[in-house]
Parts: sequence; structure tokens; C-alpha cells
Amino acid sequence: MSKNNTKSVKTQKTSPSKFFDGISTTSGVSESTRLTLEGSVDAIRDALKEAKVKTKQVHLILGYIDVLGGNALVKDIDAYSIKATGSATWGKNEYDLYVQPPSKVLRTYIDAMAGLVKWDVGARVTLKVISTS
Repeated sequence: MSKNNTKSVKTQKTSPSKFFDGISTTSGVSESTRLTLEGSVDAIRDALKEAKVKTKQVHLILGYIDVLGGNALVKDIDAYSIKATGSATWGKNEYDLYVQPPSKVLRTYIDAMAGLVKWDVGARVTLKVISTS
């Protein structure tokens, strides 16, 4: 085999495997996305209760936004979730933490939270509880 053939074989491969080509590497909602509560905490909580949206991760994220002043960047929500304790712990309890940070969980819920689609839990209604920017 000539040097040219050896060289071309070594440089042809651009990724470790063709199975990896086209796979998205998005880790979640952009950390620079700002989330803002749409309405008072009591009104949002009551609306979620009426719509039977009981997803703990959604309630935790909304609580973190509230604690952070009513609006927050996703990166600040992620940072807060790491240090949250007690009923605000990012997990089922303080000993069983969620593996995915809020930014990844938001991929599932952000459209429903922003009122763009119906919730896929509870009463399956459209309910806007945040705005994004």
C-alpha cells in the first residue's frame, strides 16, 4: 500500500462511527433562555391544581423561578436546583435526586408551560404559566 493510500484511509473517518452521524447533541433548553412567571404564584398554583397538573418537576421549576425573583435564566434555575434543600430538593427526596437537571426536563414541558400545546397530563388543557425570552 502506498503512503498516499494509507494517508487517505486515516483522514476519511470524520466521526468514530456512522451511527453517531445526525444524532442531536442538544442537552436541553438553552441556558440563556429567560423564563418568567405569567401571573401571581397563587393564580398559577390554583390553575395547575384545577388542571390536575401534578408533575413535581414542573412545580419545582416554577418554585425556583419564584425564588429567583419571578424570572430567571435556565442556567440560574439549574444552579439553584443543585443547592435546593427540603421540599425544594431537585429529586423525589433529599436521598433520591433526579439525574437530569431542569434544563433537560424543560425539553419535555416548556411548550405546555408556555401555553403552546396542551398538557399531556391531568385535564389535558392549554395553560400558560410562563413566558420565554
